[in-house]
Amino acid sequence: TFKVGYFASNNSLNYKSLDWFVTQVWNQLVENNPSLVLFVGGGISARVKERLGVRVVGEVDNARDFYSLIHVTINPMLFGTGLKIKTIESLAHGRPSVASSVACEGIENYIGRGIYLANTADQYSTALMRLSGNVSEVERSGRLALSEIEAQNEMFRGHLRQLFQSNV
Repeated sequence: TFKVGYFASNNSLNYKSLDWFVTQVWNQLVENNPSLVLFVGGGISARVKERLGVRVVGEVDNARDFYSLIHVTINPMLFGTGLKIKTIESLAHGRPSVASSVACEGIENYIGRGIYLANTADQYSTALMRLSGNVSEVERSGRLALSEIEAQNEMFRGHLRQLFQSNV
């Protein structure tokens, strides 16, 4: 079984994006590949009903509990503003993400390093089928993403240390 995840808050932008993904991508993908399962977690779960290939996890006390269930995430955001935390959170938990251009705004440097770009139903299907058949690539990509996030965090910590030391 290849486990895909969507972990999001309960807002209309997330719901519309998930609805697009399920109707335009997932339903057909699961019909032809019943070993795929989409896990939905977080506040968005309140608006989602279980069906073929979709499991509702609900709210979790710790995001780590959700990410431990899955291989890869999706972030099919159709529109929105600002940094899409769910993509960064996925990478920080060592889970690659198949994400739209909108979901990658501000973090384009992770495309190809943990993020697989997909803007159309065909692109999502192709990426997810490729990843489902190559778990070693998923694991490698997850390790790379986590390493990149950790390096960036250390760089930020260094900048903050310098800032605080210069103001003391």
